[in-house]
Amino acid sequence: MKISIKREQSQAGLSFAERENRRSLAGGESNFRPQVKNKLLLLLALLMTAATGAWAQGYNVTFGGFAESEMNTTVNVTSLPYTFTAIGHDALYPWTVISTSGNIFYNATVTSGGEGKVSANITYSDEMTITITGPFEGTATIHVTGEDDENRSISTDITVTCVAVGGASSGDSGDQTYSVTMKDGVKDADKWTVKVGEGQAQALPIGGLKGDGSETVTLQYNGRLKVKGVKATSDAGAPAAPASLIANPVVGQIIGSDGKNYDANATLPTGVTAVAKICYVGSETGEAAPYNHGLALALSDANDGDPCTWNTSNTDAGHTKQANYIFTEESGLQYNDTHNSDTYPAFQAAIANNGTAAPTGCSSWFLPSGYQWKKMIGAAGLDNLGLTWGGYYWSSSENDANQAWDFDCYEGIWYNSAKSVGDQVRACLAF
Repeated sequence: MKISIKREQSQAGLSFAERENRRSLAGGESNFRPQVKNKLLLLLALLMTAATGAWAQGYNVTFGGFAESEMNTTVNVTSLPYTFTAIGHDALYPWTVISTSGNIFYNATVTSGGEGKVSANITYSDEMTITITGPFEGTATIHVTGEDDENRSISTDITVTCVAVGGASSGDSGDQTYSVTMKDGVKDADKWTVKVGEGQAQALPIGGLKGDGSETVTLQYNGRLKVKGVKATSDAGAPAAPASLIANPVVGQIIGSDGKNYDANATLPTGVTAVAKICYVGSETGEAAPYNHGLALALSDANDGDPCTWNTSNTDAGHTKQANYIFTEESGLQYNDTHNSDTYPAFQAAIANNGTAAPTGCSSWFLPSGYQWKKMIGAAGLDNLGLTWGGYYWSSSENDANQAWDFDCYEGIWYNSAKSVGDQVRACLAF
């Protein structure tokens, strides 16, 4: 007998603490025995995304109306609530409009939109914080007024939108929606009831159940058959990757810590740092969707610039062997799950990338394969990759059990070197 519990509206997954029928039941009930015919009480703790954070969520929060143009931006955040801070008179409103000296005292009030999920506060005379607790429809408007020492006043409106992207729930960020159904073919399926928390028991199937991840779901069998066991499973799909924020990428652009692409010489928004350089644009990345639009390299060598061995001994890593430097299509990202250990120093260093987080909407950092290196060299040019002059760089591609492929960044010549040799490592990401 199997009970299937699945989501209806959100991308959140459900995991369940399963109670076997031989365990003591909650509420002081006696131990269940197979020969008991009447009722089974099964408690399942629903642990959902709000508690585990295991499912990828993203929200695009867009601000407008600030006098300082850099404040009018879109920020991608992985979780809510999120607080945005605007500091300085010029951010809120050019103070020279009404005063050239003295103080301006501001007040901020949400006047429309936001569904109660937007709040604004002036913490000092020139510092404004905006807090968003969940996505909402339409636009929220924050009316800001200011008055100087001479009682001259100004006013302006700041706008805020917040939309869910990349699998995030469009409903309340704290609640998930799910349903409880019985697997097809189960006898007496109509003899089961379910209740959430202290709610009323209802017959199965039931949908539209909401919760914040902390409630207990109680299933009760009211028939006369013997119940030998109950198993709960989740039909939740795999987590969706956050949507890419990269638009119209061009080789040579940089990717910021906010996941967006910028021209190489652009002034980045406040709080955004450059983390990678786009070195190939196209579908032949060696990676599956959604990371099949381009490749980018970190801006400095991994392992703080110190060389790494490919692995700790010249042993077979089980990769598809690349017999020559023509290279067949090969993913570098695929090795992250199996090679992120001290046994594979070059892979471990690339994945860590000196502690720099991979931007939202991009893949994790990985050691690029020979195929991927050649794509980037061909598109950007060896001299434009920003590599350490004269260094030898590892790829994730194996030549045989004892050797892996590396190249020198002076001439771009490929070698099949012993895996115990120390080479430079440059992390890569796909988008």
